[in-house]
Amino acid sequence: MTKEEVLQLEKELSFQEFNNHDAYQLGQIIVDHIEKNHLKNVRIRIVLDKDIVFQYLMDGKKGVTFGLIVNKKQLKNMDIVVITSI
Repeated sequence: MTKEEVLQLEKELSFQEFNNHDAYQLGQIIVDHIEKNHLKNVRIRIVLDKDIVFQYLMDGKKGVTFGLIVNKKQLKNMDIVVITSI
């Protein structure tokens, strides 16, 4: 993907509002999609204003401990991370 494509995708996926319930719904959508399409199991962490509001480890995945400041190595160990601040 080019830088321009990534920036366009970011605009399309931006939220005007996002709360704890939205995080739960988004996490559940991701889990349902993975299970329905028999994709590789993943770890999911959704952070809203520095608080973990959704986290799910699918079978066979182990937790990854990291603080609120996420470095590249830590992100590499996570399959899906959504960090948002409204």
